[in-house]
Amino acid sequence: MSLQFSTGMVTGLIGHNGSGKSTLLKLLAKQLKPTHGTVLLDDKSLQQWHSKALAREIAYLPQHLPAATGLTAFELVQMGRFAWHGLMTCMNHQDEHIINQALKLTHTEAFAQQLVDTLSGGERHRVFLAICVAQKSRYLLLDEPLAALDIAHQLEVIQLVHTLAHELGLGVIIVIHDINLAAQYCDRLIAIKHGSLLYDEKPAELMTQAKLQDIYGVALSLLPHPVNQHTVALL
Repeated sequence: MSLQFSTGMVTGLIGHNGSGKSTLLKLLAKQLKPTHGTVLLDDKSLQQWHSKALAREIAYLPQHLPAATGLTAFELVQMGRFAWHGLMTCMNHQDEHIINQALKLTHTEAFAQQLVDTLSGGERHRVFLAICVAQKSRYLLLDEPLAALDIAHQLEVIQLVHTLAHELGLGVIIVIHDINLAAQYCDRLIAIKHGSLLYDEKPAELMTQAKLQDIYGVALSLLPHPVNQHTVALL
């Protein structure tokens, strides 16, 4: 597998369970060390990057969100600045501006003084996305951020991710299972099967019956969306 990722776009990692999507994302986030090959950032192996310096370039949001017991949304988002100052450094006015901007961009200003544990699933995901925005990194790696959300919150989060990539110039790499949301909101789709690269294409090129059956192993029907004419896959 040989891939390059760019900023200013959303890249979706798709494929059946166990295909290697989350493993690839963890390799890109330096959560795992490759047994073969090398992951490079700016022509430098991730293994040579200091963790703090790498955190200024890459923000990673795991599938299962960590606990935030006793923290308000503002306090949690404040953690996104640790990559620049460390745990013991006081925040300055610029940091406060960046934190407030991250809350605004993710539409979580109303939760700033609210305990994170009291928020709904979609609200929690947006607050954790705000941490990544406050981190001011170039790349945002998201491992199945829609998995535990209802339809309304899935749409809310994926629209936000698309906006962040295009308005802030972030390179977003997202593991996503809903092929219709992936096709509509991703600029590029990478299909993985049994740990190998199967397709690397624009959504419009990948949304064919033959390719989808190759990826998922089931026959899907394709129809144009009645509103935006995007191709929709149905069982």
